[in-house]
Amino acid sequence: MRQALTQLELQILHGANLELPELKVGLNERLKGLQSIAQGDDLTAISHFLRSLGFFEPQSLERAISERCYGLALIRVQREVEGTFALERSDPILEQHGVELFELEL
Repeated sequence: MRQALTQLELQILHGANLELPELKVGLNERLKGLQSIAQGDDLTAISHFLRSLGFFEPQSLERAISERCYGLALIRVQREVEGTFALERSDPILEQHGVELFELEL
């Protein structure tokens, strides 16, 4: 299985203070969400992940990655039902693409 998050995303999630490159808007929103998670600001992360969803095609791998991030962030702030629904939408797509399910653990 391959990794869902890129090396850049993993570095940001683990607290690397990197200047974010100019990427597609949806990817930039996801990077900002990961950066917010690393800084302990889960509510801001949720906003970025939710915004990123609108920039990807339904059923796409990129949307599924953002949706999993969104769901995990919701669960972190005790919104388990909404978070679980997001994971139920994302995980089958990730598995279909042979992508490893991931956590947002620091």
